[in-house]
Amino acid sequence: MAIYDGPILDYPIEILRGWPNDGAMDLSETISSAATGASGLAAGNIVTVAANGTVQLCFTPQAPMGLCVRGNNDNGSSVTSAVVGELPGVYGDQAVVIWGNCAFRTTVYNTASSFAPGTAVTGINGLIDVATGTQPIFGYVKSVYPASGTMPASLVIIMK
Repeated sequence: MAIYDGPILDYPIEILRGWPNDGAMDLSETISSAATGASGLAAGNIVTVAANGTVQLCFTPQAPMGLCVRGNNDNGSSVTSAVVGELPGVYGDQAVVIWGNCAFRTTVYNTASSFAPGTAVTGINGLIDVATGTQPIFGYVKSVYPASGTMPASLVIIMK
């Protein structure tokens, strides 16, 4: 495990490479009507496509899986549209989702699982978790950072 000496995360994810300008595939997606309350989407959640084409939390590993950047469960500072060019209004029914070609640091993962560099990861219950058997792979762990002082534990993930 490495010791992280960069800035403290202000949000549950920090995009390191690929978004918004370096070629990640990101789309504005309609959030499933079932994705409310505890099942709502927030920055750092792993999402998948429902049968009707909307996005929802990835409860069991299934392709395709994406990284929610903004969703209906984010706090007001990250969901209120105040910048020209952003989606209008509050992200009540839309989520910004990255579908690939991205590297990010996150605190949104199953802390009960054991991660190491090179570990294949998937999405379970909206969290990054260790991929086992034939589960679809979301990406791979690049670095693991333990909690230190006011810095929470985090992972750096390279998306497929």
